[in-house]
Order: sequence, then structure tokens, then C-alpha cells
Amino acid sequence: EKFGYGIGDFASSLPWNAVGAFALLFYTDVARLSPAAIATMMLATRIADACIDLFLGFGVDRTRTRWGRARPYLLFGAVPLGLLSVLVFHTPEAAPEWRLAHASITYFLLGLLVAATNIPYSAMMPMMTRDPDERLALSAARSIGTSVGVIVVTAGFMPLVEALGGGDLRRGFLLAAA
Repeated sequence: EKFGYGIGDFASSLPWNAVGAFALLFYTDVARLSPAAIATMMLATRIADACIDLFLGFGVDRTRTRWGRARPYLLFGAVPLGLLSVLVFHTPEAAPEWRLAHASITYFLLGLLVAATNIPYSAMMPMMTRDPDERLALSAARSIGTSVGVIVVTAGFMPLVEALGGGDLRRGFLLAAA
């Protein structure tokens, strides 16, 4: 159970760590968007995300389904999260303002889905056990999963981009994200 909880955090950390580490490079060097526009987009998204997170937390607390309180968010958020994890690293053949719109929408929605899956995932721990020692062990497993995810993405994403892209960064980023 502890391993399963930790590996879940490993998996959920992969797309957000890839975006956190390499989106700016992708948006400026591959999508050819203005660094100022990207910085503004990222700032606005993080501010909106901070507000939305509060409502997601309240929503999880009030959710009552046959699947439980947290599981529906994971069940119904996983596929869109996977799709948006790829779409963030896709850039359409379009004018810069359309590429910026695409980047803004996909980046915002990915952040929303990361929150919509990770907030309920965090809320599962106290639902799993009331024992403080068990919660500590679950928290440690989750931290290990996240840390391994950071290491895997940081060390492996760009070599994967280069290997899959064969010199074409646009193709490489998309395939690595997929």
C-alpha cells in the first residue's frame, strides 16, 4: 500500500516536472514565443491556480460518491491530464498570437488538472489510516516517489527529446511528452 501510494505520486509528478523544467525552453526555442509573454502567462496561471486550489479542496471535502471522496477526481482526471501533458509540448503551425493562445490554454488546463488530481490524492492519506506512524510512512513514500520523478525527468527528458526528435526539437518534445 505504501509503495502504491508512492508510485502514484511518482507518476503524477512526471508531467508537471517536465513542464516545470522544460516548458520555458520549449516555448521560447521551439514555439518561438516571446519570453515576456510566456512569463506573464505563467504568472497569471499560477495566481489563478492558487485561487482555484481552494475551491478544489472544498470540493473534495464535500464530494460523496459511490467511489468515495477522492477517487472520482483520479478516475476522471487521469486521461485528460495525460492528454494535456502532451498538448503542452505541441505547437500548432500558426501565427504567434495563436501559438501563445494555445500555450496559455494548455498550460492553464494542465495546471488545473494537476491540482484536480493531486489535491484529492493528498486528501487520501488521512482517509487511508488514522495512525500517525502510518501517515508518516505514507508521506515518506509519497516524497520518495516525487523525488524519483524529479530525478527521472531532470536526467532523462532532454536526452529523450533528442533521441526521439532526431534533431527536430518540435517533434522530440512532443514524442517525449507522449
